[in-house]
Amino acid sequence: MAVFVDLDGLAEHDRTTTGASGGGAGTRPALAYGRLLATLTGRRHLIRAFAYGDGSVAATLDGNGFEHRAVADRLARVVALTVDAMQVAARVDTMVFLGGDEALAPLYGVLAAQGIRIESAGFGADRVDVPSIPASHHHELGEECTFSP
Repeated sequence: MAVFVDLDGLAEHDRTTTGASGGGAGTRPALAYGRLLATLTGRRHLIRAFAYGDGSVAATLDGNGFEHRAVADRLARVVALTVDAMQVAARVDTMVFLGGDEALAPLYGVLAAQGIRIESAGFGADRVDVPSIPASHHHELGEECTFSP
């Protein structure tokens, strides 16, 4: 399996749903990337895990099993994620997307047509809903994936 996390998409979702500008009251506690990966993979064999963002947490991601892709904007993020997904598609049977983007709808369709199981992930009521993800399973994430005080 492969995991794809859109860090900027999650941060944008936090800003639009809580009105927070990051780190203050109303935002989700910081992600524990190792726990997140363990929760999403379970007992399944992980081939690759990617995270796309501005680079502020690159060292943390690298130390927790993710390959970090520094991207400058939404378009670059969509292109990088699409290229990575197509490169690993022949080697996996499942892909999990966290913090999805409507612009990725064609990718989800192509992957599903190749027989790849598409799964989504999100945090409870704050989950990023992308109706275009033909997800066969949704991982409801919670405190087990965060640094909770």
